Order: sequence, then C-alpha cells, then structure tokens
Amino acid sequence: MQKLGLKQKQQGKLSPKQVQFVQLLQVPTEAMATRIQEELDDNPTLEVEASEESLPEQTFEEGPMLQERGPYTRRRKQTHISEEMLRSELGTVRPSWHEKLLAQLSLLPLSEREALLAHYLVGSLADDGYLRTHLAVIMHNLSSTHYIETDVEELSKVLAKIQEIEPVGIGARDLQECLLLQLKRKSTSPAVKLATAILSDCFDAFSKKNYKKIASTLKLSQVELKEALNLITQLSPQPIVTIEEKGRTPSRPDFLVQKNATGELEVSLYHDYTPTLRVRKQYRDMLTRYAHKKDPKAKEVTHFVREKMVRAQWFIESIRKRRETLLNTMRAIVKLQQPFFSTQDEEKLRPLFMRHIAEEIGMDISTVSRVVSKKSVQTDMGTFPLKYFFSESINTTQGTQVSSRIIKEKLRQMIEAEDKEEPYTDEELVARMKSEGYLLARRTIAKYRSQLGIPTARMRRTL
Repeated sequence: MQKLGLKQKQQGKLSPKQVQFVQLLQVPTEAMATRIQEELDDNPTLEVEASEESLPEQTFEEGPMLQERGPYTRRRKQTHISEEMLRSELGTVRPSWHEKLLAQLSLLPLSEREALLAHYLVGSLADDGYLRTHLAVIMHNLSSTHYIETDVEELSKVLAKIQEIEPVGIGARDLQECLLLQLKRKSTSPAVKLATAILSDCFDAFSKKNYKKIASTLKLSQVELKEALNLITQLSPQPIVTIEEKGRTPSRPDFLVQKNATGELEVSLYHDYTPTLRVRKQYRDMLTRYAHKKDPKAKEVTHFVREKMVRAQWFIESIRKRRETLLNTMRAIVKLQQPFFSTQDEEKLRPLFMRHIAEEIGMDISTVSRVVSKKSVQTDMGTFPLKYFFSESINTTQGTQVSSRIIKEKLRQMIEAEDKEEPYTDEELVARMKSEGYLLARRTIAKYRSQLGIPTARMRRTL
C-alpha cells in the first residue's frame, strides 16, 4: 500500500543581488576600478556622478536607437573619462586569481544552479587554491545561511568541473588529490602510470620517504622508482603559485589604521577611489515616456531599460554595502586587537576567531571570511594580511592565554636551533614548550609543525 504524507522542506537560492554583493566582497580594493568600469561599460543606465562642467549632458533620440542587439547600446564618453580618472590613481591592475577562475567558469556549459554553487565553492578556496573546508560543512553553510538545499554528491560534481579548469590542481582537498589531478592531465606513459600508482596506493609511504616499502609493494626496480619519483617532484604542491605567486608585485593595502591627533585609532579604506554612482536621469525619463505606449518596440524599450535600471540600483547598493561591511570588519578587528595596535607589540596579540568578528558586526562567518581573504592593512608597524590577526588560544602555566601565532614562532625557533643529527620528536617539543610555560598537547604540536611546513623529526634528521 502506497503511503502518502507531507514533508516540509525549506529551499531557496541567493538572489542575483546577493550573488553580486558576495562577489564584490572578494574584490581587492586595487581591482575595484576595473570592476566598476566593467559595469559602466555593460550598463548604459549607470553613470559616475559628477558636475555639469566636467561631464557633458547627453541626449537621446527616440526610434533610430532601437537596433538588433536591443535599444540604447551606445557608450557614453563620460564612461571613459571616469575610467581615466580611476586608473590614474590605481594604475593597471591584474585580475585576482579568483576572478580568473570565475572567468573560466563563465565559459563552461553550467546550469544556473551549477554556476551558483561553483561561485560559492571558488569563494571557499584557501589562498593556495586548496578546498580545505569539507563539502558537508559547505552544504550546511549553504542551507543555514543562504537557504540553498544541496548535498555532498551534487557539490562533488560541481567541484569536479572546477578541477578541470586552470591551474591544474585547483580545488584539490589535499596534497594527494592535487598531485593526482596534475598527473591526470599528462600524456599516458609508463612513468605517469607508476607515479599515479605511488600516489594512489602508497601515499603514506611516499610522504614518509619510505621508498623501500614503495618498491616492495609495487614491485618496482630502482630505475622505475627513480623515474616515477623524479616525475612527482616536478609537480606543484600549490596550484595557485603557478598563476599568481611567480613574479608578482606587491599589491596595495586595502585598509589604513593610524592614530589621530588625540591618540585614538582610526580606520579608513586605503586610497578609496570608489566614485559615486547613480542611475542616469535620461533613462528614468525615457521609462516614463515609453511606459504607456502599446507597440512592440515600446515594450522592448521599456523591458530593456527597466532591467538595466534594476541592475544599476543593485550594483550601487552592493558597492555601498561592500564599503560598509569592509570598514565594519576592520573596525571590529582593531577593537578586539586594540592592545596590539596601540602598543605595536606582537606579544599583545589576542586569540581571535572569525566568529568573534561575525558576532561583533552582526553578519555570518562566511561574509567575514570573504572580507578577510586576500586583503591587508597598512599600520605604523608595516603592512599585515588581515588573516594575521586571527589565531587560536593557548593556555600557559600561569593560567593566562596567548595567541597561537606566538607559540608557532617559538616552535619554529626551537626547531631551527635543534641538533639535526638528533632532532626533537613531537613529545620532546611538548616537554620543552612546557618548560617555557606553554601547555600544548602532542597533536597540537604536530598540527602547528605541519602548518609551518616543518616535517617530522625522522624527516629532519641528517647524516
């Protein structure tokens, strides 16, 4: 007997306006001029607000401007004037690697839903191009924050499409997958097959440099093993390095924090050249004129103008909200890390999580993460990436808490000074850190050592 029942399920998706805001949050300050110019070129109803003396009024004729591509495709001269004005301050800006990935995605045959999920996944990538957030967590975030219902299987399929674009290895969830993705793109050869087998079946032995076990497991000769290992060592462990880190020039900071005349800390956007945008009056008037006409051309004009005006208003609001969110986030960081900014002493850095900032500004953690990603701040002490101010808390033998950033630096110095013929094990590092007043578990030492790119004691030993 067939059972009938009702099941309530909440579904939803990000609106185009929300998608636009999320995308703008990730754009570095130095790239905003380019992004604004793109929108000005694409939307004739949008203009830079300026005085009548600087920007001449442009009139529009009815009728002849209706062309095959749609009405009002002409470009305004003041658009290019504003471009020169903006670029004169910011210079030529290369698109960020996020933008390069999104540009490639736009060329793939993705459905609207797939494109939306792909944009979110790209926004979740770490600075080195890895996807370090588990797909189940991303699924939960999409459901709880943006009311988008999905599952790990659907996200996996979209991720697989992201992993097909450049650079090779983008979107990998760990080093093993990153290296295998690169081998997958190579022409088939005996060395490629052996290298794939090593990474697929003997990755643990490979990561520990246990070459005897690899040779024994796969029944490889020394020549075969050496050839496969040489191929693996030519692969890149960080996909983003191949398109952005090599030969890149330092970017301008996004924020400026400085003391005013009374000694208070002030936060501002560094070289905030975002112009004031508005919807052109001529198009508002045009919409009024055509609104009551019944002929097909008038309806086409009305539809086109209304659609472009709505998009212009969305963009203006997203720009305003972006600026407000950036400043609120930076002010919250300064507030919660005020001892550091006031004293210029790294020892004063407090443990800080993104959820603390999210609670402070009343926004979700994913928004804070996008603000923090790839952005930096200029201070009297120099320029710092925003991620510098976030760290875990570690207990001391005195009952106080310190930032894990301080612990990592002490750990790095301790390992640098060790006897390389008898390097410290993780257990010995725990004891030595405790003798200096820091209480850490062995697994915490192992995690911090891994984050610092320091191998195990056996791998550090030299003859």
